[in-house]
Amino acid sequence: PVTITLRGRDSDVFQRSVRSRADSKMQSTQRLVLTAASLEEDSIETLADCTVSWDGIMVDGECPECNRENAAKLYSRFPWLREQADTFVATRSNFLKPAQKN
Repeated sequence: PVTITLRGRDSDVFQRSVRSRADSKMQSTQRLVLTAASLEEDSIETLADCTVSWDGIMVDGECPECNRENAAKLYSRFPWLREQADTFVATRSNFLKPAQKN
């Protein structure tokens, strides 16, 4: 089995990551041009920031260390994985404890 532990959309890490990229773009002296590629890169960088750990990840026959750089490479190389991680992070119920049954 493969597992990736992620921080959610409401986490401080996620919020700081998104704000930092937005601030950088707004403070840039260059004209702001949003492209699909730049939005994709922002998503990859934010997911890399929010990746806490993984288990069972194999890339080219090796188990890469879980760090920010490798996470960004992983999400860049495997768009299907990035899509699943992004969906998981965006779903708040994934980060809530289930209600106790009475």
